[in-house]
Parts: sequence; C-alpha cells; structure tokens
Amino acid sequence: MLKGLLVTSVVILVAIGITPGSLPSGGILFRGDYETADFSQWREPQSACTGNGYSAANVGNSCAAVVSAPAHQGSRAGRFQIGAHTSGVADAERAEVYAPVAETGGSEGREWYYAWSTMFPAAGNPLGFLPDFENWNVFTDFHNPGPCNSNIQLGVNATGASPLLYFEDDNFPRGNCSKPSSMLYTDLGKLQFDHWYDFVLHVKWSRDPTVGFVELWLDGVKVVPLAYRQTMADVSGASVYWKQGFYRSAFGGLNTVYHDGAVRGDSFAAVTDGTSTTTKGTSVATTTPATNSAPTTTTPSTSAAGTTTATVPMTPPAVTTVAAAARNAPASAESGRARPVWRGDYETGTFAQWSDVQASRTNREYPVSSVGDSSATVLSAPVRQGARAAEFVTYPNTGHSDADRSEVLTSVSETGGFGGQEWYYAWSTRFPSAGNRQGFWSRGGDFNVFTQWHSANDPCGNNLQFGVDSATAPGTNRLYSDLTTKNPRDCDQDVRNAHAILGRLRFDAWYDFVVRVKWSSDPTVGFYEAWMNGIQVVPKTYGQTMFDSRGVYWKQGFYRAAFPATNSVYSDGAVRGPSLEAVTRTFRLSFAARPRLRARNALEVSARSFAQARLAIVVQDDRGRVVGSRRVRSDGDGRVRSLLPIRSGSASRLRVSLRALVSPRLPVATRRAQIVVALPR
Repeated sequence: MLKGLLVTSVVILVAIGITPGSLPSGGILFRGDYETADFSQWREPQSACTGNGYSAANVGNSCAAVVSAPAHQGSRAGRFQIGAHTSGVADAERAEVYAPVAETGGSEGREWYYAWSTMFPAAGNPLGFLPDFENWNVFTDFHNPGPCNSNIQLGVNATGASPLLYFEDDNFPRGNCSKPSSMLYTDLGKLQFDHWYDFVLHVKWSRDPTVGFVELWLDGVKVVPLAYRQTMADVSGASVYWKQGFYRSAFGGLNTVYHDGAVRGDSFAAVTDGTSTTTKGTSVATTTPATNSAPTTTTPSTSAAGTTTATVPMTPPAVTTVAAAARNAPASAESGRARPVWRGDYETGTFAQWSDVQASRTNREYPVSSVGDSSATVLSAPVRQGARAAEFVTYPNTGHSDADRSEVLTSVSETGGFGGQEWYYAWSTRFPSAGNRQGFWSRGGDFNVFTQWHSANDPCGNNLQFGVDSATAPGTNRLYSDLTTKNPRDCDQDVRNAHAILGRLRFDAWYDFVVRVKWSSDPTVGFYEAWMNGIQVVPKTYGQTMFDSRGVYWKQGFYRAAFPATNSVYSDGAVRGPSLEAVTRTFRLSFAARPRLRARNALEVSARSFAQARLAIVVQDDRGRVVGSRRVRSDGDGRVRSLLPIRSGSASRLRVSLRALVSPRLPVATRRAQIVVALPR
C-alpha cells in the first residue's frame, strides 16, 4: 500500500495508544485510483464524451476524464462533469465509472472495506445542485443488477438552504428492488466545496437484513455506526457493482466532482494504510470487527400498549462508549467530543429533525382513539435558545382513548440507544401557567411524562422517564425522574423503581436538563445521572436503563393518563453528544452586554446562564481590590440583570467576574466568565 493513499497530513496515533503496528494487516483486492492515466482499472466510463455506446441522448451532456490536478494521492484523479440540461437529451444524467461484480466483491456473504476520496469544486458547481429530491445527486453507489435501484448510495441533498452530504441504505421487499420498505438515511453535514473528503465504507453484502451490515467513516470520524441492513436486493441474480462519478435528474446547471484513490480491501488497515486522515490534520482511525450475531430487525414499537404504534428504525451498531467516541474524534476541539452528534432543537421550523409526531391534530396517522385530542406545533416564542421551540398540548379527554399524548420521537440510531453505548442528552422544558390551569393528572406519581426513552420492544414502555408528580404531595406539582428495573422475562413486571424528586414545579420558567446514560439491560452495568438548572439532582444511579437488546428511542412532549383538562408544555434545544461540553453550549455563562457604569457608583451587569441558577458577581479594581459583589439568581429564561453598587475610586478599569454556583463537574464555560471594563476619565 502506497503511503500516499488517503494521506494528506501527519497522523498522530501514538498519543492514544494506537500504533500502525497494532492495527490488523490486510491486502488490496481492487484499485481504481486512475494512476494508469485512463479508465482501464474500471469496466468502462459512462459519459457522452467518452462514447462507446453512451451519448447525450442516454446519459445527458456529460464527460468523464482523467486529470492530473487536483489529485488527492499520486498524480491522477477522475473528473466527472454534467453540463446544463438541454432539450433532446436524457432526463437522468450521468458521468460515472463502474467496477464489475467480481472486482467489487459484491456477492452474498462477502465482507469488505472500501475507501475513496471525493471533492466538489466551487467553480465547477456554480448553480449548486438539483434541489428537488433528498436522495439524488449521487456520487457513489453500489448498484443492484439490471434496472434495480441501489441499496447503498452517497450523494448531495440540496433541498434546503445549504447542500448536505448524505448516506442512504434502503431495505427492499423480497423480489422488489424499486420501492424500499425502510430507509437508513444519515445527514453527514454541510458540504464544503474545494475540500477532499476521505471515505471508508465497511460492508457485509447480504439480502438478509439480519446478516448484512454497513458502517461509514468520513475524514477519520465514524459517521454511520455499524447498522444491520439489507445491503443487496433480494432478487434473482443478486449482486452489486461499485459506481462512482455523478448521477442526477435533469438540472439546468453544471455539476463537477473529482474522485481519487478508490480501493477495496479485506481490512480497515488495508484500505487506509493503517491510518485515516483528514485535510485538517490529526485524526484517529478505529477498527470494528465484524460480528456474527444477528440482531432483531426493524420492529414496530408501541408507545402506549395497545394504542399507538410507531415504526422505529433499529440499526444495532458496534458498541460505542464515550471513550470510543473520543478515539473516533478529530483533534479539533470544535468537533468530536465538543460537538453534538444529533440535534432536535426545532430550528428547522418543522419537526423534520425527529422521526415522527404523535399528535392527532398534527398527524392524521394518529387518531383521537389512539392518542387523544392533541397537537404539536413549532413556534417562535417562547424559546430557550435559537429562534424556535415546540409546544405540545393534550386537550380534555372525552373518553375516546385511555391515555393522551402529544410527542415527537427519534430513531434508536439517532438516540444512540443501544446496549453498551454511553451518551449525554440535554434539553429545556417549560410549563405555561395559562396552559395548565387545572393542574395535572394526580392519581399516581409516575405519569405526566415530558421526556422518556422508550423501549423499541413492543409493548415494554420505558425504563427511564421524566415527568410531573402531582400525587405524592397533594396540592403540589413536583418534577421527578424514574428509573425502573423490569423482570427480564416479563416487561410488565417492575422489579424496582427509583423515583427521584427533582424539585417543585414553577410555571412560566424554563428548566434546563442534562442527563448522562449508559444503556444496558443489566442493572449492574446501566446507569444514569441528571442535572437540572446546573445542579446535580440525581447522582449516578445504577439500574436497567433499557429492557433488551432492541434498544431505546428518545421521545419528548407530553404523555398522561386520560385527564379531563388541558396540559401544555414547551420543549427546546434537544441534543445528544459524547460529553458534557458537547451538550451544554446553550447554558454557557456569558455576558449579554458589556457592563456599563450607570452612575459613578453603580455598574449594570447583564448575563446569561442556566435558568433559575444562582450566580456570584465580583468586581475588582485595577489593583485587584474587591469594590463590589453580589449574589443573584437568573430568571426563568436564564437571564441576569443587576445594578451593582461599587466603590470605583480612582480606578481606570474594572475586572468583572461571574461565577455560576452550579455543579463543579459541569464545564468551566458554564460556570465562569470574566471581562475587563475601562472607566471614563
């Protein structure tokens, strides 16, 4: 393996205890890196300019060529261009190369690693991309035979304001290869023009979704955890062949993409030379061994037994922990452990970040007989962060349902809800007084749920939930969390319940939650801990955090027993990440404006912090002497405004220090802030 393959900068592995010699060895079985200066490594190019049976009439105004610049490795790369659509040419336009099934290794039961690099030049894509579909603009796919669609493809989603890279794996019914029965669709992030992307794909080819699997690394970071999927269509002559280039529907603009370094090998080390790099510098590659155990496939899961059914994608990955996430992260502090890996903050203005909406007035798939009379709405006020939040309303029960719910949910994969995984979750919740005038259902202390992680095993409910307890202290509404351990043979039988009271509910104020969970069906392994408004309200508590290996999926909104009154709750800022730093950015302590001298002896200080948090303000002069101090509390929106008496004397400047009196385990950025203010002379 040439050292040039996928290497653009020095890779530092020793720092975390991984050396090239410790990685598994292997060999390259196919190479399509264009170093021959032609397309002879591939079966053939499919473009109008290269001919050989292909013309504008069947592939559009397209051209594939081998070029010497830009090249990502060696001295050659492939350039694939499609010009503006014109009348009389094909509606499906392509400039691609492909490798035959044998070179692809695309047969039932075979397992391989594939690596390649892709770059989109800004000058070669002046009008962007076809914006009509989320899953077109394909630059790499593994094609099923004949007219069949692909199970696995990567492309550009240009339906939004900015183009995004995506990965897709479709499951098709037996004998069908045109209309998928389920889809694993992963947003890989905003497309960066003029940037070489390094991809590594690990696939086991199978028509059986309990046998086949995929996982994907992008620029050295695992972006698609190991997911059991159908990787080739269950049709006659089942097989796949590798294609790269560009493929789109008719579009009135130029598209250009460069590919380089394509290889197939029998190990991660083989296709990356034992390393994986990014163009930014240091990164780390990890190797995930294939597993022979077949998990349960996509399963209908029920949120309320016998009432509501939601299809939840189940894609069991290799076990990933917070430590493993750190090893997969690039060196930049702005990514990896410091960045959320999933976000459901409603900033899209819709519920598109979530997989489903369970509210009868919002989604006709959930009638009143299933979820009661309920609605879910994205709105612009009140918000805890950004410009959007969601309101979930359950209206008076009229006897048509046993329970009422207005909730959103995301998939098991987006939740990270598989056994052995450990994640941090954060969100904010607010109960408006006007929307809860008659209180809450009060016949038990374990309902009125506003956040839960639901079992993907129908109908096993949840092990971990947060809600409003209006029963254990009559006349008082208190926030609670429950961790329930169930009988492994009967999920309807609770063995133990840890019911934690988090504090008294205050209406019209945001509550900021941070929760750390290790998912496990073993109560000696699984645990959770929780912070509310910066204070740790649940210490590390061991218990069964998931019922079985099918996993859990995250839900938020409101879920209650049948109740003859309206309840309303706002939710905002939901994120999942590998560290406290990744999920607490919204709650960072910061100055809302520079402190201002309102009078000779009064300083106005405004700041942002956790909602309802205590803060200490200390002001020092240029000699370090304390000239003013005060303890204050942020309001229900996390804002602080204080007019602080000071004794500035002859000082020319003041140092203003803020300290949030919250858990010392939280990141320093959430606890401390400082600024120097020059005084007028």
